[in-house]
Amino acid sequence: MKKRLLLLASMGAWCLAGCAGIDRDSAKALGNAGFTAAQAVQQQSDAASKTLSSLPEWWGVRDALVCANIKAPDIMKACLDNVRKQATQAQPDTALGQDQNRLVELMAKRAKAAGALRDAYQSFVNLASYDAGAEAESALKAAFGAINDFSAAASAISPAGAALPAIASGFASKASTIGGFLAAERQQRLMLDASQDLHRATDAFIAALSVERDKAASESLLATLRTEQDTVYSAFVQSGLISPKDALTPLLHEIAPGAQIVSLPPGANLDAINTASVISLHERSKRQQKAVVAAYDAALAALKALSAQHARLEAREPLDLATILGEARNVKAILADLQGK
Repeated sequence: MKKRLLLLASMGAWCLAGCAGIDRDSAKALGNAGFTAAQAVQQQSDAASKTLSSLPEWWGVRDALVCANIKAPDIMKACLDNVRKQATQAQPDTALGQDQNRLVELMAKRAKAAGALRDAYQSFVNLASYDAGAEAESALKAAFGAINDFSAAASAISPAGAALPAIASGFASKASTIGGFLAAERQQRLMLDASQDLHRATDAFIAALSVERDKAASESLLATLRTEQDTVYSAFVQSGLISPKDALTPLLHEIAPGAQIVSLPPGANLDAINTASVISLHERSKRQQKAVVAAYDAALAALKALSAQHARLEAREPLDLATILGEARNVKAILADLQGK
């Protein structure tokens, strides 16, 4: 009798757990949307990390091309010898160099965290499809660890130096069961636990990305990229490797597709052409600056929409995934535009 009462009590507890669970199809849909959003953020993070990592190359190329403007052979040789010497030495410990190193590290950690979050969402989809509890537990712990690393790096560049709190996974795949006939209820409960973990992880990612966007994207990163891009491109033009008219070709193709600039513009117009090319380059750099900010904002919007849908899933409310998917597409479109694809 006592054993029967214990069995009934256990069954009642699991019934409550099952009632507290979530719908499998909704979980799959949200998991796939989360995968798409996290993958878009990872791609944007990888691109930003690679761009910042290439800055020392930009600086070296710029300095070498600037030497081309020196007419005296001996002075030009001395200039190039100095550039070669600097290229073999460690980067100077300047404020700009320090910012570049911090941001490279930060964005590498963001890319890793986004990738881990993407993998965690894939495990969530798998959990809703079959018994993937152990896989989900491992993926969630990896995501939490990577996001904590990203949060710590973001805190380090925060103007106020405020620490973002670390998060810990509450998901446990080895929940007890009393029989195979309760497998569905057990799975629903595990999905709810996983959703709550992903919800917490996404919110932590949002907090860290918000700090980075406010500090890095709008200040150090964009100011550096715009300035360095302008100076490197100008060095290409001034050294004779690129014609000033080439800077105007993209604009011409925008307003008159198929039109071609003449190979030898009138010499009397060269000053006007040079001035126009500088203006075009500067305006394109400003648009690129806005596009990078837009990519941050689209990534944040996708993650915030994702967080909101977790709340709906956990409250057993109908999901609306259009915003998540739309913002993820927006991230990818902005990234493709920045990369000239």
